Amino acid sequence: MYARRSGNGHWRIKRRRNGTCICTESRPMKVTKLDRRYNGHMIFKYVVEPDMYGKDERIEEFKGWREWCWSVFGPGSELKHIRVRPGKIKMESDQVWCWDTEFNNLRLYFKDDPTLSTFMLRWG
Repeated sequence: MYARRSGNGHWRIKRRRNGTCICTESRPMKVTKLDRRYNGHMIFKYVVEPDMYGKDERIEEFKGWREWCWSVFGPGSELKHIRVRPGKIKMESDQVWCWDTEFNNLRLYFKDDPTLSTFMLRWG
């Protein structure tokens, strides 16, 4: 899906088969609803990554996002260090967000819709 803010401030969304959303405002980002293809799909619901060219710009944007999430949502950790406990249907964790920088990825993972909405209100 593609999301763009129109002149009246509303989001226009076009859906694509793979479930991605590319926001084309001042801070381009790619928002993806997680499925079995992604790490963390048993714990988190969404992943957000910068969608821009240039390694330095991507890294600086990601560092700003991560610092903001740390101050708003509380301490997070790297995805591979998340402590989980088995739940009835899927894995559970107390953390509402985390990040992944392994293999040159710059990704933020969010647990639920309200957490993603808070992030999108600030950065989207």
